[in-house]
Amino acid sequence: SFPKPNLRGSVLAARSGCAHIINIEFFSDLVNVFNELLAGGGLSLRDSLLAISTVFAILSGQGESLNIDPTSFYQQLYSALFFIDWPSCSPSTTALALRAMHDMLVKRRKKVSKARVLAFTKRLSSLALQQDHGGAAGCMVLLRALHTTFPATATLLDPEHEVGSGVFDPTLSDPEHCCASNTTAWEHAVLASHYHPIVSRLSAHVVAGCPTSGEASLPPALKMRETEVVAASSMQEMAFNPPVE
Repeated sequence: SFPKPNLRGSVLAARSGCAHIINIEFFSDLVNVFNELLAGGGLSLRDSLLAISTVFAILSGQGESLNIDPTSFYQQLYSALFFIDWPSCSPSTTALALRAMHDMLVKRRKKVSKARVLAFTKRLSSLALQQDHGGAAGCMVLLRALHTTFPATATLLDPEHEVGSGVFDPTLSDPEHCCASNTTAWEHAVLASHYHPIVSRLSAHVVAGCPTSGEASLPPALKMRETEVVAASSMQEMAFNPPVE
């Protein structure tokens, strides 16, 4: 446990930023410590995201060769996404969650199951409805990455696709068993009429299958990382960025 809990956030933020230079001999111990902290339930939402982000930064680098089961961290983030909303969370918190999802899904594309990918893709669609336009745009950019990386996610955009047994249950904490294959990303029907044109355009791009050319393709200005979109669209200056015509 931390002798000074008020410093915990700063320590986790530092660990998250320098995960790539930590000696590989300490990786297993660090992952165990983060697992215990998350299981204890004493971390704030932001501190939980920092811990999860650090774990997957480790596992996406030198730690890839270690025999570490990250299932509990997937479950922790999957549950935490329910509580990331605007205005109770800052844009940096949303960006942190999106960065963690990118590391745990896109960077580990060969190590995640179809069920897990579908569950996070569906939850990310729901998360977009809880954000301001910057957070929603960041969600759309990450959704674009998921749909282009994992072809199986196309079933969530098809309202007539065949489903298996079971009913989708978004309240389950384990993404592997929530039956996300038996639902659709209906959230795009709402995002299509979003108050900010960039969000609606990104949503239409995803629904169209993320084409590289044609009317539904994206201009170079929108081809940014999810964290960059959130930062660029921040409302901290009390103005739309980019401006709305």
